[in-house]
Amino acid sequence: MKSLLISTAFLLCLASYGLALPNQFAQSGYLTDARNAPIQGAVNIRVLIHDRESPRNAELLFEELHQNVEVESGWYFIHVGANRNLSNDLFLRDGLFFSVAVDGGQEILPRISLGQVPAAFISNVALNVIGDIEPRSVSIGGQVVIDSTGRWVGAPAGLAGPVGPPGPPGPAGPRGAQGPAGEAGIGGSDTAAQVLDKLRTVDGQGSRIDADLLDGFDSTDFPRTAAQVLQRVRTVDGSGSGIDADRLDGIDSTQFVQTAEHVRDRLRTIDGEGSGVDADRLDGLDSRDFVRTGDDIIDRIREVDGTDSRLDADRIDGLDSSQFMRTDQNTGTLGNLSVSGAVTASHVRLRAEGTLAVGLDQARAEVDVNGRVRAKSLVLIPQENPPADPAAGQMYYDSAERTLKVFNGDEWVALGAAPPDPNQARIQDYTDRIRGHGPVAYWRLDDAAGPALDSSGAGHHGRYEGNVIRAVEGAIGPGANFNEAGYIDTPVGLNDLIRNETRAAVTAVIRLPNDYTQVHDRPFRSGHHVWSTWAYWQGVSVGQIGGISGVHFWSFYNGSNEYRISIAARGGTWAHVAWVYRGNQFCGYVNGLGQCVNAPLPIERSVNRLFNIGRYHQDQTFPPPYPSVIQHVAVFNQSLTIEQIREQ
Repeated sequence: MKSLLISTAFLLCLASYGLALPNQFAQSGYLTDARNAPIQGAVNIRVLIHDRESPRNAELLFEELHQNVEVESGWYFIHVGANRNLSNDLFLRDGLFFSVAVDGGQEILPRISLGQVPAAFISNVALNVIGDIEPRSVSIGGQVVIDSTGRWVGAPAGLAGPVGPPGPPGPAGPRGAQGPAGEAGIGGSDTAAQVLDKLRTVDGQGSRIDADLLDGFDSTDFPRTAAQVLQRVRTVDGSGSGIDADRLDGIDSTQFVQTAEHVRDRLRTIDGEGSGVDADRLDGLDSRDFVRTGDDIIDRIREVDGTDSRLDADRIDGLDSSQFMRTDQNTGTLGNLSVSGAVTASHVRLRAEGTLAVGLDQARAEVDVNGRVRAKSLVLIPQENPPADPAAGQMYYDSAERTLKVFNGDEWVALGAAPPDPNQARIQDYTDRIRGHGPVAYWRLDDAAGPALDSSGAGHHGRYEGNVIRAVEGAIGPGANFNEAGYIDTPVGLNDLIRNETRAAVTAVIRLPNDYTQVHDRPFRSGHHVWSTWAYWQGVSVGQIGGISGVHFWSFYNGSNEYRISIAARGGTWAHVAWVYRGNQFCGYVNGLGQCVNAPLPIERSVNRLFNIGRYHQDQTFPPPYPSVIQHVAVFNQSLTIEQIREQ
């Protein structure tokens, strides 16, 4: 004989203004057997609603069966009204009492009284209005009788009698507004225009304003115009200039070059008599024999390894350049051409005509090969975007998709691409929905190698640390398994990402650990952080906090206090979590269901608040990083509505 205990929690799924939502309410309970051990597995639950608490003379008002309900460690969760319609009329009664029966067994007593939350179904229809109302207009039978100004526009019958005699004069009206001030008399206050004129005439006769009274300097010698300032700057250290560079840097500026022409002349005469500039003082070399002009350099490069050239190619690459082919003559070959080094070109074009030609008429960036090309390897420079104006057969390496692509005459296609992933469309759709909400950072965490790429386009690429297991199976495409062995450092913090201190959001998809091993009194103390900022000022973690096993959201204020929300969640399942600031409310959501608390203070901001994924950032010795998979972490510089959260 099973002994069953039940505890219930109700979440209203209908508001008086949300007529589109279904007439349902959430209910959860805890089931144990006769040995007081929690039940595990699937059960059938029959929901009962009576008009009396006592089984005697009670009328059954509602009955609904939920089959194959999953029970995890004793806990189950159902939506009452999901399988059978809950009528609004049901909640017109003074008292309703809820109970369940499990697997065809007897009803579990005592019955639980339904409070005001489920009874809010009746808010779909207003039964009566007591007190003041403020409608835009009043209509009866489709005919407006009171318009938006409060004027009666219906039938006049019964509203107005015959016109009466004139009444006595009414009371005097209020005093009128103060008129504009007249012009100031002699000795009176100045107008704004007069003050402006005096400010323009500083230290002048009759200005009544003396700059000396403001800064303590005698302004009679100050330059008044841009031309005067420019003239004085041009005359540095000159007699009467009023500006002495020595007062700025302590160096005697009388010997300085004064103009661009002076600088150019002195640079042209290096190590010469009276130049005032000696290259030997810069690099320690004797510059007297240096080549002076572009022509000198070209002549010496052309005479490589020649007598008195002072340049020996052997000294550059260690090869005997006497056997090199020179670039000042045509080069041809009737046999095969083997290249054991690197060939650099903007692109390679392959044809089938049989010869190799390199710049026959003039130097070009292309290499046309009409026969075979043999090389140990071919390196293409990675590019984010395809080449412009491609020709059929042209090829490049796509650095974003990490694959070779070739132009088939109509479009670029990947070479040797794997068969299309049937889940790719679903992954792309989810990515597009995230991007549609305008993230300022978005780490999908599907990277098999390299950094944690930021898919928002903002370039906030993160760095994998430790032994994160990458490209594992996730809920939506590949994800990263942190496995209590690693984390991700990002180069930014919430200070950089969130500009509005009262409207922001961070979302992620996570796999909850099978067991909640972190048991603490405050959310930030759990080492199993989904994400958090430096010094744990904001974040999301999992564990058992305050007796609740699930997901925990927090945001600090005043240095040591935090707004926090805890939501129970079953271990070993996938969950979408959302941390949201919405004006003066702080909210947390798990799979679209959440809670909000009043948060009159904005997001706490300070320096060095780096955004970390998978661990507590401040202390390397703190409990280990997140134990399972995280993916699709996105930061938004705005609040997300409940509809936008549920879209994700």
